[in-house]
Amino acid sequence: MSKLAPVALILSIAASDAVAAPVTLEEAIQSAEQHNLDLRLTHEQTVQAESLRGQAWSLLSPKLVGNADYTINQNEIALDTSAMIPPEFQDFVEPTDPIVVQPKHYWTASATVQQPLFNGQAVPLLIGSYKLAKAAGHEESAIRSQIHAGVAKSYYGLYAAREALKLAESAKTTAENQRGLAERQVDAGTDPKRAILQAELTVSRSARDVHTAQEQLVSAEEAFHRLTQLPRDTELVLPEPLQVPESLEQAIDSALRGRDEIKAADLRVKAARLQSRANWMTWLPSVDGRFSYVYSENTGFSDDKTFWQAVIQGQWVLWDGGYRIAKQREIGSQLYQTRMLSEQRRLSAESDVRTAWERFERAKLAYEAVGREQELADEYSRLAKLGFEAGTVTWMEVEQAELGAKAAKLNGVLERMNRDIAAIDLLVATGEYR
Repeated sequence: MSKLAPVALILSIAASDAVAAPVTLEEAIQSAEQHNLDLRLTHEQTVQAESLRGQAWSLLSPKLVGNADYTINQNEIALDTSAMIPPEFQDFVEPTDPIVVQPKHYWTASATVQQPLFNGQAVPLLIGSYKLAKAAGHEESAIRSQIHAGVAKSYYGLYAAREALKLAESAKTTAENQRGLAERQVDAGTDPKRAILQAELTVSRSARDVHTAQEQLVSAEEAFHRLTQLPRDTELVLPEPLQVPESLEQAIDSALRGRDEIKAADLRVKAARLQSRANWMTWLPSVDGRFSYVYSENTGFSDDKTFWQAVIQGQWVLWDGGYRIAKQREIGSQLYQTRMLSEQRRLSAESDVRTAWERFERAKLAYEAVGREQELADEYSRLAKLGFEAGTVTWMEVEQAELGAKAAKLNGVLERMNRDIAAIDLLVATGEYR
């Protein structure tokens, strides 16, 4: 047993390391795709749209129909040809059995192959079904992109909330140390009593900040867990910065050409045109071919119980009570609606890109500015430590300087988060975030 103990210890350490491994943003997005209900519902809509292709193909494809029935008649009807011969000739004619024209009961079965030969609306509807299925795929991709962006925002939000809690707890510790120093200085008579009140006020504020940070952390953990179904205490690691378009004009052009919502709207316009064409084609006749193989116990004048039949049938509905005219009005309205939706999405895409571009530019400048602030805070902390070693600065001032450096670091994390989220919003607006 003693020889197995080190092995068990190694395995337990390895297992704990595997559990504590940080989760990347890509892994969080993959987990969200597996568990997100909105994405599943959208995918089912795509499946339904893709089924339209099979329905459209049925207008062109052959059909095999089987039929069977069992008939019971009230009376059996038979034709006796011997009774039709005059009596004076009956001695010269051999008697025959009556021919059953209508049996009392009999079976009938048939197998029929039906093949449409000409159907004016079939081809436009078939092409339109493919475009509708493709449009549904683009809409699903657009929703997937938005879900990915939501996961990324919750990812950054959780990371920032944890950093904010660390800073708040550090500030509270510094405030409590200052209160202890103030109490000693008041006892020594070097500071007035109001220094203790000021320190108590600082401790109270810092404690409130810790509670606020804890509440924000719980909210961020719940949002992250709800989207990804990952554990709330999952370790995170900040991803690499995203590449964005080099100019506003390039971003707008990319949105108008590659945004999934616009592609879906354009495809729906084409599908509506094809549906309008298909409705007009219903004014033309339709032609079908039919081949049947029949088995019947009711043979009548024939002794063969099986026979085949080939039929070519044309049908031309010249007037249907005004249905096609009313239907064309409905389709025309739908076509106009899809055109307006396509134009609306183009205008919305350009507006979204301009807004997202401005937000990204501001976030980028803010991140660059906070980088300079962080350098200054780090330098101030370094000088405070040197002053403490020289005896010109108290250790409380050193702690204050380190707290300021931590606050500057947190601001850097927050501004980077704002920049990366602004970049994500910009890429979503251009249709390039996947």
